Amino acid sequence: MIRILGTMEQRLVEQYRTWIENAEYNYFITLGVQPDKVMRPEEVLSKGRLLEFRMNKFYLGNYFTKLKLKDRFHFIGFQEGSGLRSHHHWLLHTVKPHKNAATSIEDFLLKNWKGRQPITNIQEVYSDNGKRYVTKDLRPNR
Repeated sequence: MIRILGTMEQRLVEQYRTWIENAEYNYFITLGVQPDKVMRPEEVLSKGRLLEFRMNKFYLGNYFTKLKLKDRFHFIGFQEGSGLRSHHHWLLHTVKPHKNAATSIEDFLLKNWKGRQPITNIQEVYSDNGKRYVTKDLRPNR
């Protein structure tokens, strides 16, 4: 289930940060800043849920709703910036596909994302040797 987290109390932010550091997410996705295409958080949530549904159905089949959350694809998302600089970062949890394994996650995301704000960055969270990246290492060079 996709969740979008906005501004919240610092204590709650720290609890989420601890939870995320220990969770198994495989991709870091950025919906880029484009002032003429800024999406409201409700719109991102709606489009994200649709993408998550399509991904689960495509890779896991019709019975994916009977699977536990850890056994299916799901996102957690965060809004950053405000106004025309607003953009979103998502973490994607992936599982071994039951079908359509030949289609890469990156290709699926880019083809099926229907939001106005484009996906500008998709990065794997784990390196080739299985080491988890530090989140700050995932940010594109500025």
